[in-house]
Amino acid sequence: SWPRAIWEHSWLFRIKINIPSPIEHLPRKGDKYFMEAVWSADFTRDEIKGVNRVRIQQQVLFLSDVMAANGKGADDKYRYPRQALDQWLSFRWPKVYYTKEDTR
Repeated sequence: SWPRAIWEHSWLFRIKINIPSPIEHLPRKGDKYFMEAVWSADFTRDEIKGVNRVRIQQQVLFLSDVMAANGKGADDKYRYPRQALDQWLSFRWPKVYYTKEDTR
């Protein structure tokens, strides 16, 4: 499809595409999008793909989504796969299947 071709060519030629967020404000002060935090960490491209598959299955948008209320660790509900009928956020999420390797 043409959107995929645009993304592939932008990756190949190292062109950064910025798409405005549909969300005006981050939920908490100092918060960031989860994948921004992953992208800035030291992951390989394949590891980033795996993290993103798990992120989508777990319905994570922001870094604060996975943090416990005290901010010192992950919320326990994110330590286990989300049940298929559970809807944690009101967005429409694609169906994504991840492997055990993705959760290392």
